[in-house]
Amino acid sequence: MRRTHRRLTLLACVVVALIAATASATASSTAKCKPGPFQSGGKFWVQYCGPATATTKLAGKAPVKFSSGTCIKRQGVMILYLGRRIFRGTDPKTKYWEFVGALRGDGVYRKDVFVEWWLGRKHYMLGNIKMTFTKKQTQATYTGKLLLGGKGTASGSFKCSGSSA
Repeated sequence: MRRTHRRLTLLACVVVALIAATASATASSTAKCKPGPFQSGGKFWVQYCGPATATTKLAGKAPVKFSSGTCIKRQGVMILYLGRRIFRGTDPKTKYWEFVGALRGDGVYRKDVFVEWWLGRKHYMLGNIKMTFTKKQTQATYTGKLLLGGKGTASGSFKCSGSSA
């Protein structure tokens, strides 16, 4: 199952990277960002660019902000990728956040939503997620229980400014 998830995630990363690479910059703050796959230090990466942002807070810790994100909504599915991700292995430079969800409109979701992120070599994943969407699914807040990366809970929010509809 984990191998299948990694393959699907890799495929989704490549698709989003290709979409992001062909999209024009929508905000001046992202003009310096070069989206798409690249190689550095013998490792393969993908860089996401765009105006989407997220903040995640682990219980008892300072919030972590993610920026430079690509948000895509198609046929009831939303995918949001933020930051820079390595394809295989880990690296201390990794700072990446991901959301995937099947959505039907604004409101509260407890199923069909997935949140995970990487900070350096540490991978975090949430379960028992409660996510509340507002403003035509362009903003959300969430809480959940850590399944990977430690014990306890995490909460946060994200915004998909200028997302693809």
